[in-house]
Amino acid sequence: MTTDHLQLLQEQLAAARSIIVLFPEGAAVDEILSAISFGLGLESIGKKVTIASPMPVSEALQNFTGSGQVTKNLARKNLQIVFPYKPEQVD
Repeated sequence: MTTDHLQLLQEQLAAARSIIVLFPEGAAVDEILSAISFGLGLESIGKKVTIASPMPVSEALQNFTGSGQVTKNLARKNLQIVFPYKPEQVD
């Protein structure tokens, strides 16, 4: 990751009011705890954070701070993903 990438990430995080932190089904323990820690860190600077995964956190991780905040539901909200593309380049 370059300095420009880090700068852009910092700007986007500063501008965001709410953030979703996701981790996949079958994630390793360190990935799960990293996602939870990242979410808690964002909350500590005033961001509204949702931490979500398609699977519940295992019982072995239930004693870790923030593990109870992981949800399977992202509520009924609109999600818009935008990326630049040229229609003629898509099959």
